[in-house]
Amino acid sequence: MHDISRKLAIRKPYLRKILQQMNKAGILSSRKGKRGGFFVTDDAKSLTLFDIIVKAQGGFSLTEHKINKRPCKRMLSCKLKRKLDMMEKKLIKDLKQIKLNGLF
Repeated sequence: MHDISRKLAIRKPYLRKILQQMNKAGILSSRKGKRGGFFVTDDAKSLTLFDIIVKAQGGFSLTEHKINKRPCKRMLSCKLKRKLDMMEKKLIKDLKQIKLNGLF
């Protein structure tokens, strides 16, 4: 975990929380001891990056389109929302084409 924390420039407690969430979602398994650590589960190897994000975060959205925690009143006519929605659809499509086992 020390190497990952250093390479990604994130604090160990934050990384630990991320890894624990991925463990609960069944993406990672963990083993304690001298040769312990976190490992990608066999089931997770066939998942797409989109699947992993949804499992780890509970959903996927680039923006919630809210102002002061309330839905934007112009949401139906908002040009920015339409652009963001198009970007989100493309990103989801791209994320669904990348399988975890293809990254190793």
